[in-house]
Amino acid sequence: MEESLFKVILDYGSLGIMCAFLFYLHLQTTKRNDALSDRFTDQLNKLRDDSKSEEARIRERFMEVISKYDGERDTFYQERTQLRSNLAAKMSEMTKEAVSMSGKLDAIGVSIEGLANSLKSIEQENRLRELTRSKDDRG
Repeated sequence: MEESLFKVILDYGSLGIMCAFLFYLHLQTTKRNDALSDRFTDQLNKLRDDSKSEEARIRERFMEVISKYDGERDTFYQERTQLRSNLAAKMSEMTKEAVSMSGKLDAIGVSIEGLANSLKSIEQENRLRELTRSKDDRG
C-alpha cells in the first residue's frame, strides 16, 4: 500500500507532494489541536475542582462563624433571661420587704404616738405636782 501511495504522489509531481504535505500538516495540526483541547479540558477540570474545594472551605468557614454567633446569641439570650428572672425575684423581695417595713413603720408610728401621749401625761403630772408644791409652799 505504501508503494502505491508513493507512486500516486510521485505521478502527480509537485502537486502530489504538496497534497501529501498538506495532508501531513493537517494530521499534525489535528493532533496538536486535540492535545491542546485535552490540556485545556484538564486545566478547566482542575480549576473547577480547585473552585469547588475553595467554595467548600469558604462554606465551612462561614458555617463556623455563623455557629459561633448563634452560640453567642443563645448565650446572651439565656443570660438576659436569667438576669430578668433574678431582677424580678429581687423586685418581688424588695416589694415584700417594703410592705413589711411599711407595716413596721406604722407600728413604730403608733408606738411613737403612744410614747408621745405617755410623755404628755407625764409632763401634765409633773406640772400638777409642781403646782401642788407651789401651792403648798405658798399656803
